[in-house]
Amino acid sequence: MKYRRFGRTEMMLSQFSLGCMQFTGDSPERNAIAVIERAVELGVNHLETARGYGNSEKRLGKALKRIFKRQPREASASQPKSDRHRTSMISSAISKLP
Repeated sequence: MKYRRFGRTEMMLSQFSLGCMQFTGDSPERNAIAVIERAVELGVNHLETARGYGNSEKRLGKALKRIFKRQPREASASQPKSDRHRTSMISSAISKLP
């Protein structure tokens, strides 16, 4: 996987991002989690979601919890489509995962 610097930060994001919009509704949760885990295994470290994507944030959270048991949290970057307040709330929630 190739990575690029994110703006003027030191954060390096994968050239590819995984959009999580399709991980909602009738799609089986186990499939969504498997896709997220495989993307991270392949080097994707930018995962995109939004409030309007139904329960995709919940499914992403479950997948990240499983992933973080195997690798450091710093290896992934979750990017919600939202305001700064919601972004900081999500970052805070992720940092509190066991």
